Amino acid sequence: MMKKGLAFLFVGLMSLVLVSCKSDLEQYRVIFYNDYMDTLIEVKFVAESEHEAEEIRDDVEAIFAEYHILSTKYEPLPQDSKYLENMYSINKKPLETIEIDKPLYDMLSQAEYVHDITDGYFDISMGRIVDVWKTVVSDEFSGYTFADIPEDVFEDLIETIEEIPVVDDAFELSEDGDTYYVRINSEDVELDLGALSKGYATERVNEYLRDRG
Repeated sequence: MMKKGLAFLFVGLMSLVLVSCKSDLEQYRVIFYNDYMDTLIEVKFVAESEHEAEEIRDDVEAIFAEYHILSTKYEPLPQDSKYLENMYSINKKPLETIEIDKPLYDMLSQAEYVHDITDGYFDISMGRIVDVWKTVVSDEFSGYTFADIPEDVFEDLIETIEEIPVVDDAFELSEDGDTYYVRINSEDVELDLGALSKGYATERVNEYLRDRG
């Protein structure tokens, strides 16, 4: 289980551009414009050539793409996907023990770890509660993204949320050799990795760049 701090993302435009020269290395910047996790992502790195920079860019994009598709609860896996399951499909199958890929298993393990060290305040099992809030605040045009929520709307929200159970031990992870499993323990639970996936994927990119020197 990985216990490192989560990195932060910067904002910019989508491109791979030469920024400056330093010694015999070139500094590059790659930016993904809302391609992954609904977030603007900027990564800066140095490389010895444009060919190496393109290779690094492709590898960095592959990492973000992997964790995007594994962690999303809004999109099913593509029909030709190499992955076994993602959060979308797992949430459709409560009370089943489901085989998953190791990268998703590791991310869920990290979520369990953060849950433990925050005494339960970080809880990915409250996806249904998150959805209730999003229906009110996330729509820029008809919601309250840029405005105060009216008192009557807020009270209705609280009433709806109080009816949603918060389940202890909402999910469990297990492994058998090189095979990994997850099980949602209640039909009232929906897992949501939105609060973790961006930082987690960025930390994997950080590790990759450091490994390359």
